[in-house]
Amino acid sequence: MRALGSLLFLLICLFPGYFGADADEGREANCEKFPRVGCPKIYSPVCGTDGIVYDNECLICHKNREKNLHIRIRKEGKC
Repeated sequence: MRALGSLLFLLICLFPGYFGADADEGREANCEKFPRVGCPKIYSPVCGTDGIVYDNECLICHKNREKNLHIRIRKEGKC
């Protein structure tokens, strides 16, 4: 039983993103200000907590709604 506990601890340490350790990373996207359909064609890049650069904050909101995800904004600009 101790071996199983040690293995779980090791897995959590090796793969923290997979186990939700980065859930508090970054800031929440302000999706209230964007329509549910479509996004403005404004280039204002943001880096998502998934490591992808989005052209603007609205696109993160759209992806979160469409795929039932919880991607946050790690920082303004490219990753």
